[in-house]
Amino acid sequence: MNPNEPQWYRRLVSGPFRQEPQPTSIQLQSIKEGVANVRNKHWYWKASTAVLVISFSVFILYTWVFPSMEQRASGPEENSNVYSGIEKNDIPDISNAHNIEFAYEYKGQSNKWAAVYVVYKMKDNNKGITKLLLKYIGEKPNPTGQINFAFDSGNDVRSGTMSFIDEPKDGIYYLGSFPTGTEAVLYKDVIVKLQINWNAYSEKLELKP
Repeated sequence: MNPNEPQWYRRLVSGPFRQEPQPTSIQLQSIKEGVANVRNKHWYWKASTAVLVISFSVFILYTWVFPSMEQRASGPEENSNVYSGIEKNDIPDISNAHNIEFAYEYKGQSNKWAAVYVVYKMKDNNKGITKLLLKYIGEKPNPTGQINFAFDSGNDVRSGTMSFIDEPKDGIYYLGSFPTGTEAVLYKDVIVKLQINWNAYSEKLELKP
């Protein structure tokens, strides 16, 4: 076979050994730019997705997770609103009096109740007076019916029962006023132990100055 045969040469050129034309520099540059654009778009979508995921995670943490963690860590609600309406300054006999010698206040709370025990004495009276107020801080409705209580302040030990037909306003229960001797009001730094029984439930509280 003659390699210089024109017919054979034409078959070789048009056959599987034919060399394809090489792309020009302009075509190569266009291909590179296309690949770069695809990569940039891919990176943009990945970055956008990451930003959205992070933003949503931060939103969840600050709106749900952190508040619930703080609430569980603090236990029963601890703020000034818990005792609002039952503090000594909320008692007209104390807030409106001008001749009070002293007024001691003891506070405490449990899962369902906040309590304030107040001991005060007028300048023109040799005996003191104690008052016990409760505020229901559990789930509504507020309890009705009989509420039994017993407290021990070391010098003053009492118990009693109060009946409530209707729900008290703002969940505040006034359990009474009790006169006490002078020796019972001289101890300011005491812990009052209180037990509350209601509707087959019972809780114990420690009231501190």
